Amino acid sequence: RSGPRGRRRAEKPIIFTLRSQREGGKFDETQPGAENVRLAAYKAAVRAGAVAVDIEHGLPAATRSALLSAARQRRHVGVIFSAHDTSPQSMFPSHIRAKLDSIAADAGRIGGVAKLVLAPVTPHDALAIVEAARSFAVAREQCSDIFSPAIVLGLGDAGRVTRAWNTTLTPVAMPGGAGVAAPGQIDREQLRALSTFIRDWIPYTPPYGA
Repeated sequence: RSGPRGRRRAEKPIIFTLRSQREGGKFDETQPGAENVRLAAYKAAVRAGAVAVDIEHGLPAATRSALLSAARQRRHVGVIFSAHDTSPQSMFPSHIRAKLDSIAADAGRIGGVAKLVLAPVTPHDALAIVEAARSFAVAREQCSDIFSPAIVLGLGDAGRVTRAWNTTLTPVAMPGGAGVAAPGQIDREQLRALSTFIRDWIPYTPPYGA
């Protein structure tokens, strides 16, 4: 929710996005004047004090540029370039890396953060996400001037473990499951417990942001 009233109610830093139906959200890009509505919403969010905006990486370059300009209305507003990929080929490690590299390179050019969200079905899929993300983290250590930091997550029950491995801006739900924004999202205490289990019992597989 944008606007001063929404900011006061949140009482927390706000990351604003207008997620399209194409990427699993509710914003209808086919409605008349959709681009004007989207741009106006981002401008309002920045004026209201959002600390960062999430811009879909799959948008046309001109649209991304306009939204980025809106974010730059205020200094120190962070930018996340995001993609939600639920395509059948999205679980191939080579596809994950290629997609992640593309988003992170564009995000790196503007000093932003990359975000890639996938839809694993099995534990094997979740491990594919973890391995691809860890491979990216190694590459970024060598090319930090090219690639941005990255958020890499899996949706649903199968993707919960990826939230514990991720260490960059991991989204959490309110306690008790209130305010869950995506399937599989867990609250802070659940995330802490899962992260502790991984560090204690799987010591040779560190989080891919570490």
